[in-house]
Amino acid sequence: MIPCAPDGTWATKRWFITRLKQLLPNENLAGHSFRAGGTTELVMRGVQLVLIQKIGRWDSESFYRYIRSHPASIATILTKAYSD
Repeated sequence: MIPCAPDGTWATKRWFITRLKQLLPNENLAGHSFRAGGTTELVMRGVQLVLIQKIGRWDSESFYRYIRSHPASIATILTKAYSD
């Protein structure tokens, strides 16, 4: 569920990043941190790459760069590629 701003409207990227920096002031996080982490998490859970591409609203295969090069995520991708 996407958090709502205090006035009941949908949270914007600016609102989210501002709150994130308030909660974690010593961390170097940005919106792309969540794109990379979220993409990697979806891969680790076995979500089909075409669905990840749609969820992230990517028109090209550029989303591959957001998948962290972790042995488990690579194994998941290979397993899915050869099982379909």
